Amino acid sequence: MDWREFRGRFPLPEGEAFFNTGTLGCPARSTLERLAGSASGLASTLAHWEYRNDDNEWITGYTQENRLRGRLGRLFNAPAGEISLTQNATMGINLVAHGLDWRQGDEVVQLEQEHPGARCPFEVAAERHGVVVRRVALPIPVADPAEIVARVVAAFTDCTRLLSVPHITSGLGTVMPVKELCRFARERGVASLVDGAQVLGHVMLDINDIGADAYSASLHKWLFAPAGCGFLHVRGEFAKKIWPTQASEAWRDPDTGFRLQQRGTGNPSLLHALEAALDLFEEVGPETWCGRVKELGNFLRRGLSSESKLEARLRFNSSLHPCLCAGITSIEIDGVASPDVVRHLWDGHRVRVRDVGEPYGIRISTAAYTQESEIERLVAGLSGLTTL
Repeated sequence: MDWREFRGRFPLPEGEAFFNTGTLGCPARSTLERLAGSASGLASTLAHWEYRNDDNEWITGYTQENRLRGRLGRLFNAPAGEISLTQNATMGINLVAHGLDWRQGDEVVQLEQEHPGARCPFEVAAERHGVVVRRVALPIPVADPAEIVARVVAAFTDCTRLLSVPHITSGLGTVMPVKELCRFARERGVASLVDGAQVLGHVMLDINDIGADAYSASLHKWLFAPAGCGFLHVRGEFAKKIWPTQASEAWRDPDTGFRLQQRGTGNPSLLHALEAALDLFEEVGPETWCGRVKELGNFLRRGLSSESKLEARLRFNSSLHPCLCAGITSIEIDGVASPDVVRHLWDGHRVRVRDVGEPYGIRISTAAYTQESEIERLVAGLSGLTTL
């Protein structure tokens, strides 16, 4: 794969290095062209629309979208009928959190490192229904997958009803042992929900192999779809326990994925653009794409570790265990506040990273379009901080 040519497919200016894909990825030009062309074409042909139930090309939100759901299912190994199209991972997590029939005292096990989009739905459930949220602390950095499993398992009680964990933590990029955690939950008769916001286009995903009862994903980060694209997978039996909290005509539909995704008028051009993003992902190949992300993450971590000017002041907050790290690396520089590091890198080097706050520090995302030369520029910019 010619990764230099691949970088040229994106509208990011040549002199600007973007390391915040963990928040929002940059769509390729082909994706943006599909988005704009679709919006223009649908608007210019709007009078041709008769609005029949089998002819809803000009809007989405009311139809099953079986072709796209099937494509996502084939890519990530899940039945199309168990997939609901959503706006992002947060939306899917909320559909599960607010769709279950909670009882006073039911417990949810989560991490202290949850993203607000996964944490706050259960805070609402706690105040509204008396749900108890038990949060598990992990060391920073965490050194061993077995320690994660042991700490999460220790939080389970006889009242635990749901395990809700990230597949990759947002602040530190820890690739969690979700398959083992979901298996333990299943053995205890506890349902599992996985936050996959940071996963698609980052690490390989096999939903069936993970075995979660629900998996909520975003497509606008590492897979470079436009913002507003995501999906929720819910296993058939578990889906029967979830009420639709955004109800329209299909709220009783036996297609459980459709029942949860129907939410009123949406923008079909986003789905057309998502198809273009998937085209690019499949053209490169998921294994090649995700392997590149891991390779770049390792290149960054080696570069930071070998920079003598940083050796005494650099602290890795992300795990360096090969099974626990991929394309997110979070660090701190002793003696320099993280916001100052962010400004220094942008003002002096046109390198964009993100300060994700305490206790995580500066988050650096190496995505498929990142170049080794950009990583070298980042490391050189950080080394200059020792002279400030």
